Amino acid sequence: MTMELFDAHTLVMSAVLLIHIAGVIIVSVSAVVLVMSTLAVVLAVRGVRATWAWGRHSTFGPANRFSKVA
Repeated sequence: MTMELFDAHTLVMSAVLLIHIAGVIIVSVSAVVLVMSTLAVVLAVRGVRATWAWGRHSTFGPANRFSKVA
């Protein structure tokens, strides 16, 4: 009775299913990491651009030291 539960076909199919599930998990985690890193880069670039624009357009920055509005 127990030999019928562990025949070669069942073992191979179980191994294939296990490897398939592991592959799906790896691909899913990779996709999540890729999306998170892309979001982090986009937010960092937007922050740098906003900071750069704020520094360039501020009235106290070195870019406006020769301004007539002082």
